Amino acid sequence: MRKIRVADLFCGAGGSSTGARQAIEALGRDMDLVCVNHWDRAIETHKRMHPEARHYCQDVASARPIECVPGGHLDLLMASPTCTYHSRARGGRPTSDQQRMDPWHVVTWLTELTVDRLIIENVPEFADWGPVDPKTGKPMKSKKGVYHAEWVATLDRIGFDYDWRFLNCADYGDATTRRRYFGMGRRRKGRKTVPARWPEPTHTKEPGHSLLAPLQKWRPARECIDWGLRGRSIFGRKHPLAPRTIQRIYAGAVRFNWPEPFL
Repeated sequence: MRKIRVADLFCGAGGSSTGARQAIEALGRDMDLVCVNHWDRAIETHKRMHPEARHYCQDVASARPIECVPGGHLDLLMASPTCTYHSRARGGRPTSDQQRMDPWHVVTWLTELTVDRLIIENVPEFADWGPVDPKTGKPMKSKKGVYHAEWVATLDRIGFDYDWRFLNCADYGDATTRRRYFGMGRRRKGRKTVPARWPEPTHTKEPGHSLLAPLQKWRPARECIDWGLRGRSIFGRKHPLAPRTIQRIYAGAVRFNWPEPFL
């Protein structure tokens, strides 16, 4: 049986690749995986998680799709374009249109290869992607979302039915309440539109008593922490923690009856 061919762009440490592998194995199939990232540390980590994959340590902008994917066909293209210059966590520091152009490289892969399916992951602010004022380096509020809309329209023009929404990872069994932008696309066959099938939540913040769709309670992050590790003290740091970080630490200490289990 032919392996399912997958490419993971901006692959990071391998989370998306692991999810793809789990889903493909659930179908009783094997995966042929190729990964691209410019950071050697990310590629080194990814190789430990997915030693069977083909790795390219180079910028997605300079990677040649046909060289990375012999034969030119992908069943699935996954991409997590650089989120740094979209995220509010950046603190409003100046940016530029050039720094926020990574999503257009995805279009290059879609046009130079034959790709059947597409998955995009990013921060929620990706939906607000628009022009940056060259004088201030800040996104222009009057044109918020303009580039994102143009990018989605481009996917439509090159033959993809694309849908996107915000999902909370905690609603699907992950121990974090992180919200993320997810997009799914499928290549149109003729004029037929193929709607995306979104997963149903498995968890919720406050489980009800519905018999039709019982949901589990959100998983706390403390389930994943090895409390035997000493960690790093928040005191004596070269650069002090941000005030809001200190506030979150304090709130957690109060909630869980400091000093237990912290000391």
